[in-house]
Amino acid sequence: MTVQCWKIKSNSDGSKSIVSSFTNDKCPVQLDIPVLSGKFHAGEKIPIFWNVDRLGGDNIDNEMDMPLPVSKIDETYVRTCESVAKCDPTLGASVQTKPQSGSFNDKGDTVTFSSSNELEFTTSGDFPVSAQAHVYDSTDGSISYYFAAYTTLTVQSNSTAGGTGQQLGVVNCRMSRMDALNETLDASTSVQTSDNCEIAVKLNPLSVVKPNGKLDVSWRATMARGDDKDIHLPTPLTSATVDGQSYQVVSSAVKLCKSDANCNEFTAASDLSVFAKGSPASFNDGSANLVVKDVKVPTKGWDTAFLHFVLAGPSRRYDFTYYFQLVASDSDIAGEVEKATYNKDDGTNYCWEVLADGGEANVTANSVATAGKGDDCPYVLGFSMPDSEIEADASIALEFTVAERSAFSRAKFPSIDLSTVYDGATQEDVNVPIVDIYACPDGSVCTPFSANKTLIYSAPARSLSDGKTTVSGKDIKFPGEGKFTVMVHAVLPNTADRIDMMALGSITVGNADGKESSGGGSNTTLIVVIVVVVVLVLVLGFAWYKRRQRQRMDKLNPVMFGAPPIARSTNHNLPTASRGSMSSEPSGSFGYHRAERSPAEGGHSLERHHDSLSYDPYQRQSFMNMSVDESNLSFAFSDDHRPSIESEAYDV
Repeated sequence: MTVQCWKIKSNSDGSKSIVSSFTNDKCPVQLDIPVLSGKFHAGEKIPIFWNVDRLGGDNIDNEMDMPLPVSKIDETYVRTCESVAKCDPTLGASVQTKPQSGSFNDKGDTVTFSSSNELEFTTSGDFPVSAQAHVYDSTDGSISYYFAAYTTLTVQSNSTAGGTGQQLGVVNCRMSRMDALNETLDASTSVQTSDNCEIAVKLNPLSVVKPNGKLDVSWRATMARGDDKDIHLPTPLTSATVDGQSYQVVSSAVKLCKSDANCNEFTAASDLSVFAKGSPASFNDGSANLVVKDVKVPTKGWDTAFLHFVLAGPSRRYDFTYYFQLVASDSDIAGEVEKATYNKDDGTNYCWEVLADGGEANVTANSVATAGKGDDCPYVLGFSMPDSEIEADASIALEFTVAERSAFSRAKFPSIDLSTVYDGATQEDVNVPIVDIYACPDGSVCTPFSANKTLIYSAPARSLSDGKTTVSGKDIKFPGEGKFTVMVHAVLPNTADRIDMMALGSITVGNADGKESSGGGSNTTLIVVIVVVVVLVLVLGFAWYKRRQRQRMDKLNPVMFGAPPIARSTNHNLPTASRGSMSSEPSGSFGYHRAERSPAEGGHSLERHHDSLSYDPYQRQSFMNMSVDESNLSFAFSDDHRPSIESEAYDV
């Protein structure tokens, strides 16, 4: 949306002169007129609202030489203009709303103003209007600054308002004596028409686009046969050949009405603002999915459109229409929804008009056409958290009400018409089809359009009774420990779109530190595991060390085969074991004394007996080699303990 701004000097003669003028981001104050819901008719009051915002010091070069930051809006209003080119503040206004004033808070948040019953046009047509703001110079009383943004209001004449059968969100059917393949329907062939039809329509969520933007429009047509229906379809359905193939739905289209046009299924393509064709289709398991691609939305605002699809019959055709609205906006409404600040625990209600069926569970911010809060909202959620803290794995009970608001500002939601949708679970038409409770991580944006929400409770579909309904949720548990934002969400159908309501609370589950405490618990567990592992390593290391020490001692102190370890004896007698025996019991002993020098050392030669095992130590080479032992010890068996081995001979 283009924003214009002027620096104006008041002259001594009462006239005003423009000192300088700028556009868009060179203007320190920004204005925006969001799209208005619905079309307007001559002679009726038109509600309107507008936003006033300010740019920060880093976002503007201040070529206007205006004292910053701006803290107060001295005057703001909406006025009509002959044209956008003839709408500057020096020109008089033919229609102007009552001036209002306001101030920016410390954060510089957007300030919203509205007028619900001051604008009125006596004739039909397109009328340029401008939202304007006036700020006085705090240092020079002769200088003031004006800011303006523009939009166009389309006003329809009373004689054609709505057109024949243009009831939003309602399926109309018509039976005619005419070939289903003819593109233009002849009114003279009509046999019967009704809004009690054997086909139901569910329109898939629509996106808000930029002016002249395009989108795909898709829907599901479902059989709803019944004896109570006014027009009955053939059984089975009749098929017709289109482009060489057989189809039951022989044509489909999305059509946009022109302003001041009686727009219905009889309207020729040349008299429509947009005529976009889809493909033929057939029913499968009682339903048919249809889509029309690249539907253009030519103008900013809300445009009335309708689905038109045709079924074949024997010597008959059946035309079905469904009216809805498309929206084009210069604003990034989805981005504003995702970036907005939402208060918790203070009872603030938030509301959105969403281009989606009332029973659709998955909707994104791309389908949001209007956003409001508090008194803007046509309904109210009465809700408060029973507890601010609960133990881990504990559950809570929540009770809240959904009610019509007796008085609300219609500037943002001028066309509120509570309707119903069919609920398959209850098999009833209901006007509160969705009532849910979600949990979101603390610190994250939590709305019905957020991806990070977790469903923790869903109530059955219901209807308002005397304008309200009470919901009681029990045994509600959270998806873990930590701090959570609790979102209560309710959907109320509004003809072809819906109103989403939301209120927020907060709760701490388990340790007050939430996820941080969970991380601390994990760290403590890790430390304990490490300590245990270290202790086990030390124990095993000590055991290994002792074992290796014993092995080294065994090598340093060898024992005879089958004998126990040698122990010291004061009488120098050591136990021996019998040769060839595996017994560990001692069977003899031997003593030692200091030996004289061996004969070998004295040059004597001894004969070695090779045919027997000699126990004469001087006959053994190993004993002879012991002479180099520095201990100078020699050993000899006592006679009492010589081994007795019959199979061997020995000499001493």
